Amino acid sequence: MKYFYLYACCIPVKGYCRSLIIDTQREKIYYIPNALFHILSTFRNKNIDWIKDYFKQNEVIDQYFIYLIDNDLGVFVDNIHSFPPIELKYNSPHIITNAIIEISNKSSHNYSNIFLQLSHLSCENIELRYLCETTISSLRSVLNITDKIPFRSLVMILPYKSEFSYEKISVLANTYPVIKSIHIYNSPVFQSYTTESDCSIIFNLQKNILPDQCGKISFAHFSFNLKTISEAISFNSCLNKKVCIDSFGNIRNCLSKIQTFGHINKVKLKSVVESAEFQCLWTIKKDEITVCKDCEYRYICTDCRAFIKDPSDIYSQPAKCTYNPYIAKWEGEDDS
Repeated sequence: MKYFYLYACCIPVKGYCRSLIIDTQREKIYYIPNALFHILSTFRNKNIDWIKDYFKQNEVIDQYFIYLIDNDLGVFVDNIHSFPPIELKYNSPHIITNAIIEISNKSSHNYSNIFLQLSHLSCENIELRYLCETTISSLRSVLNITDKIPFRSLVMILPYKSEFSYEKISVLANTYPVIKSIHIYNSPVFQSYTTESDCSIIFNLQKNILPDQCGKISFAHFSFNLKTISEAISFNSCLNKKVCIDSFGNIRNCLSKIQTFGHINKVKLKSVVESAEFQCLWTIKKDEITVCKDCEYRYICTDCRAFIKDPSDIYSQPAKCTYNPYIAKWEGEDDS
């Protein structure tokens, strides 16, 4: 007797009118009918002969498994119990995993204080989001502070200025290996590079990065890795373990959320982010959100609680999502 073993790195997800398999190793997705999802999940421990006898559709069942084998999503085995499914449980020792710091002409941030407090929260990833022009010299002075802090990665978003040639920006990136990407918006031309230190540098045509532009749901923003999927199953895919400091020093869940939780110079960041009030949005997951809970993309999709279709319902669908899982189409997509 043969069983079909769907590789542990391949995660099936049921949608309303179709399902998909997320290959987290190759970071690809494969669309499958809901009937095949049913077989892979409900009848995982049944052998192939039993499945064919149950459905009385040998040819269709054969086609299903040929598709899976041809795409290297699994293999036939003699004992399915030797291949337990992967446990999709999200665990992180970090109180905060990512932080956004917004900077404008009106900012008077004490970066030493902010970075030190974030390090005490074991924060791994920092994003410096500039709303105003800056200089290479000013960037260096901020980056010199991060040299003393064990951050894993740093992303910089900057408005374009003529001083920001690729040559100068790449020197900056290679000098500070913690920088993983630099996005320069309002550039006159689009250009993309990768430096010796494997830092991505993108000169983007986007005019600005105002907070009200966030929350857009698109296929381009989907993430297919196992960590992201595990987190999305149990937590909010945008706000979990996240903190933002706006250009005035106010602490927020998100720069687009109106609610603030005190000023970084007046309250301890640790006391804020560990409070139940601050964390209340962290556990709102896609399986609880209207429409999203029926969507096959829900575990690879970003989420937004700042811009929702019904502001009176915190479980309302993101306002900037144009995908309809009930017909499996994006708004404006050709029906042909």
